[in-house]
Amino acid sequence: MTMEISASAIQRGAVFMVPVRLSFHNTGKALIASRGRTDGVPVWSDKLETLYFPLNLQVRHLVDPAQEGATVFDWFDGNVATPVEGLPTEINLLRPFELPDSKEPGFLLEPGDKATVEFLLALPPGDYLIKGTFVGGGSDQQFWTDIRYLALPPPCGT
Repeated sequence: MTMEISASAIQRGAVFMVPVRLSFHNTGKALIASRGRTDGVPVWSDKLETLYFPLNLQVRHLVDPAQEGATVFDWFDGNVATPVEGLPTEINLLRPFELPDSKEPGFLLEPGDKATVEFLLALPPGDYLIKGTFVGGGSDQQFWTDIRYLALPPPCGT
């Protein structure tokens, strides 16, 4: 499977409206399904992170590179990529696909299928990393992630 994040931005006063799109293509020969609702039980956990939603979006604010000098912006380095105030640390992108009181997978991709999931954010000017993750319902090897950089410049004259 391939998964790719794309984002654009439209300035609205002091904030940007940021439509984020996750595109999927099941290039394999088997069905890929998300894990079902876990009601607070992690769908993925390792020494670097714990995730609670099978299809999620995370956003981190980057420190000002002009003040840091040469820097590697590692998603997992809390000194250079920090949570965004006002946003949850993990956004459940499967919410529109979930059925109440059901633990069945909410997102399925047959071989050859393509799908898109979109989500709208409001963010102030700054530099961000946006990370999408999909955890399939099969083995732990059904794990895909993509990280993209997003620059939202301050208004002219500031």
